[in-house]
Amino acid sequence: MAELKPCPFCGHSRNLSIEDAGGIDRYVDGEPDGSIPTWHVYCGYCGAMGPEVLLKRENAVSAWNRRDGERDE
Repeated sequence: MAELKPCPFCGHSRNLSIEDAGGIDRYVDGEPDGSIPTWHVYCGYCGAMGPEVLLKRENAVSAWNRRDGERDE
């Protein structure tokens, strides 16, 4: 898994964690059918949270590390 970049808001790189964001409910034919896991990165220093992403912790890291103006490679 890629290393987390420092927080884009406060610049700290300590106290960053990947957290379970609770998931979203899944429905099949209008009936509840469990949930889909969601994750986000949380900065324990300033309280910033990265975007909530589906399925994998690695997706939260990618979303957190993506900075405005940078191109995906």
